[in-house]
Amino acid sequence: MTFDVRNRIGGALRPASDGATFERHDPADPRQLVSVAPESTADDVASAVDAAMDAFQQWSRTTPSARATLLEKAAEILARQADEIAPEMVAEMGKPIGMARNEAGRTPKNLSLYAAEAIRLTGVTYPSDDPGATVYSERVPIGVVGVITPCNFPLNLASRKIGPAHAAGNTVVFKPSPITPWTGQRLGEAFLEAGIPPGVVNTVLGVG
Repeated sequence: MTFDVRNRIGGALRPASDGATFERHDPADPRQLVSVAPESTADDVASAVDAAMDAFQQWSRTTPSARATLLEKAAEILARQADEIAPEMVAEMGKPIGMARNEAGRTPKNLSLYAAEAIRLTGVTYPSDDPGATVYSERVPIGVVGVITPCNFPLNLASRKIGPAHAAGNTVVFKPSPITPWTGQRLGEAFLEAGIPPGVVNTVLGVG
């Protein structure tokens, strides 16, 4: 099976703005075409950043417990899909099946960890010499986070970047390795299926 991979920008699946694509072949048998993905342009990246900035206005105001619930749902979805994802990962990047199963099984646990962290984000209070004054620090979302990940742990490492960004109320533009575009799309789709709003995570693919 050949996977038709697309960018996901603001909730919509899109090709590259100029229609360019690149191919990924099975490293164990280069005759086997595994996926065809967009060779994105700077305009595609700009569109993804715009979508993430628009989504940030709502997502940053989402309560910590709501973010935690959605991340936990994404973890449950990936756990159910682990047996499908592992052989797909093998076909894309050549990881031994045992290692792929381990990665697919461990990744949902990452998201469960960050779901719990969403409700543990606290500031600090400090003593003050000024009568009646309260001195404190507060952790707040910063905006759009760029996530660029390698191919050796395409699911696990990406979850360890996107998960905490979402837990803290930030939105994401995610560029998976060009060696694992389908695995990257799989992860992004799990967040959307869990109910995380469109634009909170955007996936942009390409070799450059």
